[in-house]
Amino acid sequence: MLDLSHCTGITDVSPLSVLSSLRMLDLSHCTGITDVSPLSVLSSLRMLDLSHCTGITDVSPLSELSSLRTLDLSHCTGITDVSPLSKLSSLRTLDLSHCTAITDVSPLSKLSSLRMLDLSHCTGITDVSPLSKLSSLRTLDLSHCTGITDVSPLSELSSLRTLDLSHCTGITDVSPLSELSSLRTLDLSHCTGITDVSPLSKLSSLHELDLSHCTGITDVSLLYRFFGLDKLGLSHCTGITDVSPLSKLSGLRTLDLSHCTGITDVSPLSKLGGLCELDLSHCTGITDVSPLSKLSSLRKLDLSHCTGITDVSPLSVLSSLRTLDLSHCRGITDVSPLSTLSGLEVLDLSGCTGVRSGLESLCSLSFLRYLSFLGVSFDINLFSPVSYF
Repeated sequence: MLDLSHCTGITDVSPLSVLSSLRMLDLSHCTGITDVSPLSVLSSLRMLDLSHCTGITDVSPLSELSSLRTLDLSHCTGITDVSPLSKLSSLRTLDLSHCTAITDVSPLSKLSSLRMLDLSHCTGITDVSPLSKLSSLRTLDLSHCTGITDVSPLSELSSLRTLDLSHCTGITDVSPLSELSSLRTLDLSHCTGITDVSPLSKLSSLHELDLSHCTGITDVSLLYRFFGLDKLGLSHCTGITDVSPLSKLSGLRTLDLSHCTGITDVSPLSKLGGLCELDLSHCTGITDVSPLSKLSSLRKLDLSHCTGITDVSPLSVLSSLRTLDLSHCRGITDVSPLSTLSGLEVLDLSGCTGVRSGLESLCSLSFLRYLSFLGVSFDINLFSPVSYF
């Protein structure tokens, strides 16, 4: 292994050509390098990192590296032609993220052994049909590829387990993704063109789904079919008003509904007995948190900026709770019910300007290591044992 990363003074790599046994070489951020032809003789090389080498424009010499397993060319903005990479038949991992000058990915179709491909922020890509031939692909990142409108070619990637299409604002139809039966993680966050997620209901193996900032989504009724879902992100989906379909997601461990201002009733969430983390911050329509008292496994709860909440007594039975954020819940006046949360380690009450009673009872929280109540009137002598801000 030879690490020369960030050695910006290097311009000539020809001396490295004698290192015939070298297996791993890191030249990332060596911005002075323009010619990589001397590296073509390193036949034993398995891993090569040339990320952020902005002076490189020609990667044809790399085509001789037949043993290469991992290649990182991310942020090499001078690269326009990736056709030489088609000869790297042993390649397992390829990172071309932020290579904004790349428009044609057809040469990559010959990389039959590829397991991981990162093309994120390659804004010049519009056609992903060549990727359909990468049958061994497990992880594909196309996030921020704003030129992509058609994802139907991806339906052929039967081995795909992780797919990131976040910030692909040109995508409107996700039905082709319904064929990806092996998919475990799917990120469609910030895909504002998506309005219908019903085709995704066929993805029975999905464990993580992120639909945050998909403001066009109003109906989540078919999400109930995701029995194996562990993590669901719906933050900033302001069109959602009914969360009752989520009540059947019995395996859910993490749920983010922050900034879903259309939600007023959280009673369906009471059935999510296995939930460990719940984010309802900025859900200003919520006034009653009593249904949350059923979430006995909850360890982290964020209700910050839920200005409609006045009564926190239902939270007093959440014995597993370790982190509670009630910051800027100005309607809360009494925090004494929180004194029963014996395992609480982090409590944020900053901006809770309405609090008038119960602060002294928090002294009984022996495991509390962080307490914030900026903007709340209090007697400083009450809290000498804990860290407060």
